[in-house]
Amino acid sequence: MMDAPVAIGEAIFSAAQMLATRYRQPLGATGFNLLHATGEVAGQSVPHLHFHFMPRYEGDGVSLWPQLPGSTLDLDALLTWVGEAPATGSS
Repeated sequence: MMDAPVAIGEAIFSAAQMLATRYRQPLGATGFNLLHATGEVAGQSVPHLHFHFMPRYEGDGVSLWPQLPGSTLDLDALLTWVGEAPATGSS
């Protein structure tokens, strides 16, 4: 993902929209997840860019979001830091 052309993102979202439109009714899905992992610590198990498109159903029991401990991060300080950080790609 880090070195993929931005146009790939547009193509992925276009394909995801097409899949959701095409398969919502035949599968009876009430939602979808589009999953991707970059880096081994994020769960990437194969060394290429790919996405998983998962139809979801009410009460399906699938939990994709980890239960994270509460954050002690100072969000105001982070916002200030982000506002002061140089824009990516600027010289």
